[in-house]
Amino acid sequence: MNSKSLSLFANIVLSFGVKGGSLIISLLTTPIYISYFGNNEVLGLWFTLLSVLTWILNADLGIGNGLRNKLVEAIADRDEVRQRKLIASSYAFLSAVSVVVMGIVLFAAHWIDWNVVFNIGYEAVDEGTLSASIVIVLFGVCLQIILRLVTSILYALQFAFVPGLLNLMTSILMLIYCLVTIAAGTEGSLVSMAAAYCLAVNIPLAVSTVIVFVKMIPQLRPRLDAVDWRESVAVLKLGAAFLWLQLMSMLLNNTSSYLITILIGNDAVVEYQIYYRIFTLVSSLTLLCSTPIWSATTRAKAENDYRWVFKVFKLLSLLGLFLTLFEFALCLPIQQIFNIWLGGGTIRASNAASILFALYGSLSMWSYIVTCFANGLNELRLQTILLTFGAIVNIPLACFFASVSESYLSVVMANILAYLPYLIGQTTWLVRYLRMNTSTAVAHE
Repeated sequence: MNSKSLSLFANIVLSFGVKGGSLIISLLTTPIYISYFGNNEVLGLWFTLLSVLTWILNADLGIGNGLRNKLVEAIADRDEVRQRKLIASSYAFLSAVSVVVMGIVLFAAHWIDWNVVFNIGYEAVDEGTLSASIVIVLFGVCLQIILRLVTSILYALQFAFVPGLLNLMTSILMLIYCLVTIAAGTEGSLVSMAAAYCLAVNIPLAVSTVIVFVKMIPQLRPRLDAVDWRESVAVLKLGAAFLWLQLMSMLLNNTSSYLITILIGNDAVVEYQIYYRIFTLVSSLTLLCSTPIWSATTRAKAENDYRWVFKVFKLLSLLGLFLTLFEFALCLPIQQIFNIWLGGGTIRASNAASILFALYGSLSMWSYIVTCFANGLNELRLQTILLTFGAIVNIPLACFFASVSESYLSVVMANILAYLPYLIGQTTWLVRYLRMNTSTAVAHE
């Protein structure tokens, strides 16, 4: 086993260990949230609020993903000066962006009726409470824009399991907060939940940033004299392509809760989230494997090792096929799973919903597979075209289906149909690309 395969294997094994902990926490968190709020409409609002406000994370202009790929190239070239410039310039640029975004949002927040935006009555959540909660979460997200750059550095350093570990720590902190407040009889506060979320997201990132720059790579610690705006522009050029892809993916993946809120109602978001969390648990196993593959693919391309890339693609495709079968097998015991997880009588399973979410989870798996290779190869053109098309048709399709069925499943169906052109087109291109470059590399050996 060569060094690339060994590093990839270690990251995947460690990622599975982290995901095991995340699975346990995820199963515990949903019923705890239900108990904390005691009102499905407010809980649906919280899920939607997080979904909408994390859109602002795309305000990093793709710098995170651009830094990830550029830094891998600089490490492969052993160019420490460029590594230092890339890191310092990215931090300086995003700090400025974060301040500007926070200023704009804080100014606009005073002129917006958030109850109308989130389709929730004033009797459920008063205007002051909702506005305060949004400002707190916004502050946390803007801080996260800067601090999460450390995850891009960790990916480039081939420590792909660590960002998952940081997410696990956030989930544990949120679970502890909910359990403590419920035990103390002070649960139900949306403002307190927003403050807890702000701290839980950013504390692990802050701690990991200190560890990385004090213990792991002190020689690359961001310094003002290392800032080179030309490197910022270079990262931004690549980042701009990733930003567009992030925005299109956001419109496809992160708008469902909000669309359900607007088209159906906040109550429906809770049932959607329950099915979503069960069926995306399986697809997240593919994400665990594909995340370290992205940076490993960038490294392999720099070394012209397309044979290794194609081999890993085939292995990951076989895993995806196996997990797809498992997705649909989950439809059979889904009622029993709900009863054990949430308690009997909490939700009545629907065969139609189960099959639809199994299909959605399967497509998500395939998306993770083809996307990680395309991103790692820096081949973004076709992905940009097809994801843009999907994002354009997704919302009109959801509105049309919702007008016919008046069910949150209409949004899921729209999402599935919008994703299909990308998955078919990107897969076809990727297979041809890898075959051609593998043959060329073998011919030159």
